[in-house]
Amino acid sequence: MVTQNVILDGTTSFSAFGRGPFFWSNQSIEAVSLMNDGSTTVDTLNLSLTGPAWRIRRLDLNSESLTAPLNVNITDTNDGVGRRIDRLVL
Repeated sequence: MVTQNVILDGTTSFSAFGRGPFFWSNQSIEAVSLMNDGSTTVDTLNLSLTGPAWRIRRLDLNSESLTAPLNVNITDTNDGVGRRIDRLVL
């Protein structure tokens, strides 16, 4: 079992499960796809949403394995800033 922690803040590049790095351009990213390696263990991805207003047009979070899903936890600091994910695919 692997746990990856990612902070989405509109400025800091990030990667998880060997995918990435993903880089922000003017507080925006067109597409992000994060998947675990498809092993037989259940992995966990913890996403923390923070920082100033930013936008991800497509955020795809998935598992390569049909029998070992990816657990996803999303936490937003909820401080009234306009963070935006246009399409979330789980």
